[in-house]
Amino acid sequence: MFTQFIGYYLLFFKIQIIVLAFSFQLSVFSLQLSAFSFQLSVFSLQLSAFSFQPSAFSLQLSAFSLQLHNSNVVVLNC
Repeated sequence: MFTQFIGYYLLFFKIQIIVLAFSFQLSVFSLQLSAFSFQLSVFSLQLSAFSFQPSAFSLQLSAFSLQLHNSNVVVLNC
């Protein structure tokens, strides 16, 4: 009877260890998912910064062309 009680206790202890290991694996998996989502957000930020750079370049070109146009107007008025 006592050995049967110890056997049940050891079985319960093994089940607790298995459940604990499973919950640990789930927490590691959720951490990996959050790291992956963080990498995706950094990637999207890099893409938005890249899309912002050509627009800033086009703004610089338009400002340069306006300066050239203004200088041509001054030359033509002389």
